[in-house]
Amino acid sequence: MSKWLGEVVMGQGWFSYHGPIGDGDKHHHSAIQICIATANKIHLDTEDARAHSGEVLVIGANVTHRLRRSANLATLVYVERSSILGLWIQRAMNLERIHVPDGDAIRRIQSYLERSKTPHSSTLVRRIVLAIWPAFDFAGGLDPMDTRVRQTLNRIEKDTARSS
Repeated sequence: MSKWLGEVVMGQGWFSYHGPIGDGDKHHHSAIQICIATANKIHLDTEDARAHSGEVLVIGANVTHRLRRSANLATLVYVERSSILGLWIQRAMNLERIHVPDGDAIRRIQSYLERSKTPHSSTLVRRIVLAIWPAFDFAGGLDPMDTRVRQTLNRIEKDTARSS
């Protein structure tokens, strides 16, 4: 039995794992999963008995899958589907269950991972996602807070200012 012996880092709306891919049964989770091989390819099976492989694979939320065990190191990034980043990814995947990025995106991701001094950071997660879907506009003032919460806080701030 191969174990999952790697590094786990958590951030707001995401977490990542870097290490070998251990044994696992078919499962699903509400997070979107980005799988990045550091050597060779990642191999996975889905519930419909389809096999997928690639240097980078994106697994949609709630897709039943099983990663095949590998001693090679991999980086797995899980993005909460209800986070702003998760909503953007789901929109870009457009009901696609497994997404295989093109060669240019894969090369950019591999370059980011090779150069990164902190292998797990929110900046790196954004760069990985932007390498796959460059049309995302994170520089355009994307607010990580739910718009309803932001509107409520703005109303409270205005009410507080009026009563002062």
